[in-house]
Amino acid sequence: VRQSGLGEAIASAAGGIVTADAQNPFDAALKLDPANAKANFYLAVGLAQEGRKAEAVAAWQKMLGQLAPDSPWRNAVQQSLAEAGEMAVAANPPANGPDAQQMEAAQQ
Repeated sequence: VRQSGLGEAIASAAGGIVTADAQNPFDAALKLDPANAKANFYLAVGLAQEGRKAEAVAAWQKMLGQLAPDSPWRNAVQQSLAEAGEMAVAANPPANGPDAQQMEAAQQ
């Protein structure tokens, strides 16, 4: 618990960025307790911040499967998954539909 608290403090001091300095205590916390929700959550945030969105989403989905229904981390994980989904949609805008000329050609 102490290690994950240190990682959280370092990330907070860095403006919410999970830096390498913050990752080290989270990794240490997971060695002591692989189910440490705080460490798992922030390491997934770090993955998302590095542009590794698919890995972050996989980590958060794994967390949801392991968290107790009344876990205080469940909301944060669900919110992060929703935001990651929105980012994925923004990164892949919908394709343009056919223009008028293409529609006319299709009707012939």
